Amino acid sequence: MDAAPLPEGYAVRRPTRDDFDEVVALLVTADLALVGDTDWSPMELGYHWRRPRFSLDRDAWVVEPDGGGIIAYAWSYNDEPEGQPTGFVGLHPEHRDPALARHLLTLIERRAGEQLASRTWGEPAVGAWFLEEDDLKRALYESAGYTQVRIFERMVVAAADVRELHETPAGVDLRPMRRPDDEHAVHDCVEEAFADHFRYAPLPFDEFWAPFDDTPAEDQVWLVACDGPEIVGVALGLSQERYGYVDLLAVRRPWQGRHIGLSLLVATLLRLRDLGHEQLTLGVDATNPTGAAHLYRRAGMTVRQRVLYFEKPMP
Repeated sequence: MDAAPLPEGYAVRRPTRDDFDEVVALLVTADLALVGDTDWSPMELGYHWRRPRFSLDRDAWVVEPDGGGIIAYAWSYNDEPEGQPTGFVGLHPEHRDPALARHLLTLIERRAGEQLASRTWGEPAVGAWFLEEDDLKRALYESAGYTQVRIFERMVVAAADVRELHETPAGVDLRPMRRPDDEHAVHDCVEEAFADHFRYAPLPFDEFWAPFDDTPAEDQVWLVACDGPEIVGVALGLSQERYGYVDLLAVRRPWQGRHIGLSLLVATLLRLRDLGHEQLTLGVDATNPTGAAHLYRRAGMTVRQRVLYFEKPMP
């Protein structure tokens, strides 16, 4: 897109670690004003900022008005050298200025071009995601040549409404994940299960575990499904401020279709409930060919929000 100037009265700079709390507050405020709910929390933003390939000095921006205070945050992130960068723009509800959003998108696309320079296969593109209700961002991306390619759903269930299972699939046992003994098997399971998922970027072992190393162990609920000594499925629940969140659910391909995923999901939801969470949530690709959304409905979950994913080809 053509370079869009920064509107008068604003200044753009790189964020620092000292901005963390203010950026979290901005993202929470933006979602609450738009839809009355949010998945943003210190844990969620911390996970983004701890990703090994993410750099505040290269990949993110904050905006301040003349009077000070962060009123916008944006990033362009790429999981790995051969992956596809994804951009995000967060605007304070009192500063939802289309011209400001266009300027931030200019910065995102410029950085995405740099991130795509090492790509050696596939058609280069940049992605963007935003809440379905955000008409400003829909207009922003459509005017810049983006088209919708995916819908993701944020699903929720009240802890009291989780549909418990009274048995696990024959021959399969569930148990807590043990670190470091299970780390390589868990990583292999996730890579195999997600290999064909939309825009999944494989992560090396150390990069996969890095964000979790800095997350308090008491806030992580890891479960594995075992067929004999072999780990064939894994689930991760995170104890966040507003919700218990199922961050990861994976079953190796030869064991898919045996209700192992449902057993892991329900067991994880129940453990998050036991930690005191009244609302339990997760995100899912609504067009996932594995039928994951149907599985989540079997556990009693319903859609609370939709997130749109747009893409634009890059030169």
